[in-house]
Amino acid sequence: MLSFWGKLLVGIAGLFLLFRYGAIDLNVLMQAATRPDLLAVAFVCLLVTVPLAAVRWWMLLRGLAFELGFRWSVNTTLVSLFFHTFLPGAYGGDIVRIAIAYRLVGSGLNRLTFSVLIDRLTGLIALLMLSFAVVPILPKAYAEWVGGVAIAALVVGAIGLTILITAGQKVASLLARLPGAVGRTLSLICREVLAALYAYLSRPALLLAAVLISVVQYAFVIAALFVLGTAMKIEGLSISGYIVAGTWSLVANAVPLTPGGLGVGEAAFGQLASLLAGGGESYSTAFLAMRVLSIGIGVIGVLPWLLSRTDLKSAVAALRRSDAGNRQVQAAAE
Repeated sequence: MLSFWGKLLVGIAGLFLLFRYGAIDLNVLMQAATRPDLLAVAFVCLLVTVPLAAVRWWMLLRGLAFELGFRWSVNTTLVSLFFHTFLPGAYGGDIVRIAIAYRLVGSGLNRLTFSVLIDRLTGLIALLMLSFAVVPILPKAYAEWVGGVAIAALVVGAIGLTILITAGQKVASLLARLPGAVGRTLSLICREVLAALYAYLSRPALLLAAVLISVVQYAFVIAALFVLGTAMKIEGLSISGYIVAGTWSLVANAVPLTPGGLGVGEAAFGQLASLLAGGGESYSTAFLAMRVLSIGIGVIGVLPWLLSRTDLKSAVAALRRSDAGNRQVQAAAE
C-alpha cells in the first residue's frame, strides 16, 4: 500500500510539472467541451475496447478448457476496470479477475493466473507490432533507435520463451526433489504453468487472434486520441504523428512507475509529439483528456460490482486463503 501511495505522489508530481511548464493546458482541455459530438465519438472508441478485452480473455480461458460465458467475461472485465481505475491500491484489476474466476471454477488457480499473464503479453506484443509498423513514418533521427528497441524486446522475449520451453520440465523435476509437500507443491505449480503454455502454443491461431484483437483495441485508443486532439484544436500533429506518439506513449503508460501510468503517458505523448511536430502546443492535454474519458468508462464497472459485491468478497477471501497457503509453502522452502 505504501508503494502505491508513493507511486501516486510521483504521478501527481508529474502532472503538476506538465501543468507548470505548459504541456497540459486546462483552457485547451475545456475547449473539448465545445465539441460534444467529437467527445461522444472518442468515448465510444474507448468504450469499444472493453468488450474487445473481454472477448480476448474469454478466448484465452477457453484455450485452457475454462468454459466460462462471454457475458460473464464482460462483467468481470468491467469490475476489474472499476477496481483498476478507482481502487488500484486495494486489489488491482488483474487480481480481481483471477479471484472472480477462481471463485467460479474452484480450481486451476495457476492456470487462471497464467491466462491473465498471457492476456497482458498479447497486449505488449500488439504494441511492439504497432511500433514496428510506425517505424517507416518516423523521422530518420529516431527510426533506427525505435526499431532497435522493438527488435531488442522481441529478441529477449523469444529467448525467454525458448528457455522456458526447453528447460521447464527439468526445473519441475528438480523442484520435485525438494523435501515433503514443498517439493510436490512447487513442482505442481511449475507443471501446471508449463501445461498451460503448451496448450497455448499448440493453438497458434488462438494466440494470433488474441494479438490481433489487441492491435484493434489499441487502434481504437489511438483513434480516440486523434479525435480528442481535433476537438481541442491541436493542429500541429498529423495523423501519422498521432499514431507514432500514441503508440509509444501507450508503451510508456504501461510501465508501472505510477498507478495506471498517471503522468507518464501524458509526458511521453507530449514529448514525442513535440519532437515530431515541433513545440508550441499543449500536446499532453490530449492524453489527459483520454484518461478522463477512461475514468468515465471505469464508472460503468460499478454496476456489475454492486450486483456481485458478496461474491467478490468471497472470491478475494478464497484467493487470499490460497495465496496464504502458497506463501507458507514458499516460507518452508526458504
